[in-house]
Amino acid sequence: MSSSSLPSPFPLLNAISPSPLLRPLLPPSSISHRNSYSNCSTCKPLIFHANQNRHRFVKVRSQLSGPIISPEDHWGTWTALFATGAFGLWSEKTKIGSMVSAALVSILVGMAASNLGIIPYDAPAYSIVMEFLLPITLPLLLFRADMRQVMQSTGTLLLAFLLGSVATIAGTLVAFLVVPMRSLGQDSWKIAAALMGSYIGGAVNYVAISKALGVSPSVLAAGIAADNVICALYFMILFALASKIPPETPKLTNDVALNMESDSGSKLPVLQTATALAVSFVICLSATYLTKLFGIQGGTLPSITAIVVVLATALPMYFGYLAPAGDTIAVVLMQVFFAVVGASGSIWNVINTAPSIFMFALVQVMVHLAVILGLGKLFRLDLKLLLLASNANIGGPTTACGMATAKGWSSLVVPGILAGIFGISIATFLGIGFGVMVLRHMSLSGHRRKLELYLMMDSDLVRESPAIATPSYEGKKKKKSRHTVTRMMFLVVFLGWLMVWVLLPTKVYKQQWTPKLNSKLNSTYFGEQGTNLLLFTFPMMLIAAVGCVYLHFQKKKGNSFSRSISASHRLAFWKKPVLVMAPLGIVSAMELVFAAMFIMLLIWSLANYLYVSFGHLHMHKQGEKVWEAKFRSVSLRLGYIGNLCWAFLFFPVTRGSSILPLVGLTSESSIKYHIWLGHLSMVLFAAHSIGFVIYWAMTNQMAEMLEWSKTYVSNVAGEIAFLFALIMWATSFPRVRRKMFEVFFYTHHIYTLYIFFYVLHVGTAYFCMILPGIFLFIIDRYLRFLQSRQRARLVSARILPSEAVELTFSKSLGLTYNPTSILFVNVPSISKLQWHPFTVTSNCNSEPDKLSIVIKTEGSWSQKLYNKLSSLPAVDRFDVSVEGPYGPTSSHFLRHESLVMVSGGSGVAPFISIIREIIFQSTKPNCKVPGILLICAFKNSADLTMLDLLLPVSGMTSDISQIQLQIEAYITREKEQPATDTQKLLRTIWFKPNTSDAPISAALGPNSWLWLCAIIISSFIMFLLFLGILTRYYIYPIEHGSDEIYHFSFRCLWDMFFPCAAIFLAASGVFLWHKKQATMEGKQIQNMEVPTPVASPGLWLCGSTDRELESLPHQSLVEATKVHFGARPDLKKILFDCKGSDVGVLVCGPRKMRHEVARICSSGLADNLHFESISFNW
Repeated sequence: MSSSSLPSPFPLLNAISPSPLLRPLLPPSSISHRNSYSNCSTCKPLIFHANQNRHRFVKVRSQLSGPIISPEDHWGTWTALFATGAFGLWSEKTKIGSMVSAALVSILVGMAASNLGIIPYDAPAYSIVMEFLLPITLPLLLFRADMRQVMQSTGTLLLAFLLGSVATIAGTLVAFLVVPMRSLGQDSWKIAAALMGSYIGGAVNYVAISKALGVSPSVLAAGIAADNVICALYFMILFALASKIPPETPKLTNDVALNMESDSGSKLPVLQTATALAVSFVICLSATYLTKLFGIQGGTLPSITAIVVVLATALPMYFGYLAPAGDTIAVVLMQVFFAVVGASGSIWNVINTAPSIFMFALVQVMVHLAVILGLGKLFRLDLKLLLLASNANIGGPTTACGMATAKGWSSLVVPGILAGIFGISIATFLGIGFGVMVLRHMSLSGHRRKLELYLMMDSDLVRESPAIATPSYEGKKKKKSRHTVTRMMFLVVFLGWLMVWVLLPTKVYKQQWTPKLNSKLNSTYFGEQGTNLLLFTFPMMLIAAVGCVYLHFQKKKGNSFSRSISASHRLAFWKKPVLVMAPLGIVSAMELVFAAMFIMLLIWSLANYLYVSFGHLHMHKQGEKVWEAKFRSVSLRLGYIGNLCWAFLFFPVTRGSSILPLVGLTSESSIKYHIWLGHLSMVLFAAHSIGFVIYWAMTNQMAEMLEWSKTYVSNVAGEIAFLFALIMWATSFPRVRRKMFEVFFYTHHIYTLYIFFYVLHVGTAYFCMILPGIFLFIIDRYLRFLQSRQRARLVSARILPSEAVELTFSKSLGLTYNPTSILFVNVPSISKLQWHPFTVTSNCNSEPDKLSIVIKTEGSWSQKLYNKLSSLPAVDRFDVSVEGPYGPTSSHFLRHESLVMVSGGSGVAPFISIIREIIFQSTKPNCKVPGILLICAFKNSADLTMLDLLLPVSGMTSDISQIQLQIEAYITREKEQPATDTQKLLRTIWFKPNTSDAPISAALGPNSWLWLCAIIISSFIMFLLFLGILTRYYIYPIEHGSDEIYHFSFRCLWDMFFPCAAIFLAASGVFLWHKKQATMEGKQIQNMEVPTPVASPGLWLCGSTDRELESLPHQSLVEATKVHFGARPDLKKILFDCKGSDVGVLVCGPRKMRHEVARICSSGLADNLHFESISFNW
């Protein structure tokens, strides 16, 4: 299994993961020195001689004042490094050297030289290697990372490799939970993440992850030593397991492939070498620029990886031409790097810190082996493939190649190499992401629990009875572990679902996986839909169902905001606005990254679809030209990509979704993703439709536009669907949507017809791909319909002089919601069809039986509502239906030290609910609440009465003076306060209750998440049963008992009918049962008529300085308010003057105001500002 067995075209592999003993031997930014040249923001060299263990190895060199080659002797240092690297390469020709690899020899020689006092532990040359030569090496190593070639050449081995990657992640999680590494401190999760990346990809990934996370030098050296031993033992186990697997008969195809590669790499022209270096420098320059531009600490190497993989995939011929030169240069530079790794290692540090890392890595690889063998048996994969994939995971491309060659598996040599290269391409991102999002969180939680336990054990109570603390602590620890495992399950399933989409357009999926999957998954009950139902529908339905249970238990725990503090700070950078522009709005760094990844997925899919189709062009008409066939192929594949957009289109608009809360989103905040996906899909479908019309016109096939095939897609249905889509698209642009909302609202309801004809056009196979989003949306829409049939009990209405109305409803005690929630309202006397969303201004805790919203007259519908309520004589009954409320799952804004809330006009409404929540939290003992600065801009002084809504109509149980509240109100269109007698009166209307009205309650009751889970599971099972019975006992006999083929469109109709029928039965049953229970409970409450007071409790004059203050809360509110007439707020000055390390900046108002605040917070001049926009895209 020596690396010398590697064929000549792949010399880079000796550098990537040189041997079983080497793989993780790669120190990151840790290997730097005091006098480094690292002014680069992404590189933070650590000071080796600042290590507290340094004095221990001074005794080893007690007779020397310093190393023989001093750090300032640059020529001497570079000579030693290159000589060590050359010696390592030469050792490959010897028997011993070929067994341990050149890289390990270079590391051992460098370590011996530094510990014996020949070369220094740190020197400027080391910093140059780490900061410049290593980044240059990375693109040279990945010139062959053409993802399409990887997918096509590896075949089933790629699936085994992906299973091995999942096994490594599982092993990392288990090892981190069971192996204590307390002595490493914060380095524990960092080295765990680095080892995980190393056991998925290679040594380069170890470097990149460690450099990004900043692993300390002593921990790195210890990890190297421990991992060498682990890898040696592990590969002995692999060879033992493979001992009974016979070698293959040599095949010509693989030999030819290797010989061709060898021929191409036998000569190394100067131009080729120079070009390879130049391209590498350009890639490194671009990555460094992007890293600095977005302020991503430690992101240079991951950025280089991403760029070179994209380019190598997009331009395989060009980068394949440069690969031989890149391999040769990379081999030399990597050997120098390994020499630096060894020279920077202290043996004493290894001895002190290696045992815990050794145990961690041992558990990690053992779990990896158990999981990959278990999953492989479940998927019925060959043991040979599993062992080789595990070798590629743990050892990298070199060891995989060596094992395949040594065992005589000639057909797996090249696939093993390519699988290892694929691992190198993805491991950096997986390691950093998993480390930051999971391991770091677990580490911080562990430290926090230890601190809490220490404080508990130190209290007088625990001194008297120390057993009290332990059970509670252990219970919380188990619950935390369960939540972590559950979230990991969600992540693994979702990534698997995404991976299916990534593989779908490839030749491997079409030619190798599809036949095997169809043979195993297609049945007489589901036909050809079986595969797509399992791969595309089931994963998301599983996440939705289990997510409901997870959210139910989270809700039972309560919405404690303290639990999310560490996670919120960790994600502060990713939530920071980086792009503020009119078409897209305010885009955070995280949104930009995910949007870019989604665009890359679309480009990847289109490129692979075209690559496969162009290789097997099908002429649809005799005499058709090649370019015409290609034009048709492009038009068809654009439709495929549009279907991919549809797979995500309905998730953001599912208001009661269990998926959105799992990733911290609300239905309101995710509306913009629906808008983006809608526009993107329409562009693709427009290109698809217009392309086919042009193709038919060019080939004289315009009659195809009228075809409704019985056995294939219906062109007519597609054209009708496209017409409906165009109508919806034309009315959904912001200019139309905001100025003519009714037009947008009514035309958008034809989405049902759009979906109907779209499914008739694409067929059942593609419908199954997008079914999860549509299925969950239909469940949510039907439940909203059932909830809206009940009239809500309206208690009162406050009419403000600013022509705003506050409606107060009665609600059930079991209904809970959080601040900034929204409620959809329908007033039948104005319009039976229109539903409008409004912000909830009440507080669920201080007003457990009331729910209030505020409505500002800014449109025809709201103007009619105001006129009806303000007319005299006052009405004593008003019919209203509602849906919701919908909102965030926690009061996340309470985590900040202080809050700055900027509003314009009616945008103050969401902040009313926030301030009421803070007032309530201030009444709790030992509860620290943030200080509040409310900046509100109004057009007229009459709008100041909106601030009176900070106090509910029933009054407050606590004084508003208990919180730090400062209100700066700006009146933009008035220079001074108007006369008092020109103002309207604020009055409150009380409505008589009616027995047919009901308090607002959740559609499925207090345990709504559990009932939603039951509906999802039962309706999906019913759908499968209906579909299976139809296919087996009706369609199957028709198609197999005769030559007749069941009508294509009829299949589609059944596939649309069954989900609707199943959802109708399941949701109706649950809803009616809950309604019956609520009715039985309601009979115990007698309705009492409350006469409308002669003088409303909320009656006072707007703007009157002489008005009577009714209570202390009102007096405190007036004292906290400062009014500025004829001025606009200087937002930049106000925000930059904010003190404190954590200031939450919330803005709700006109687009221009939101964009201005976003630009200020993202300017980088104030790192303590954390931006959040509350916008309503309706």
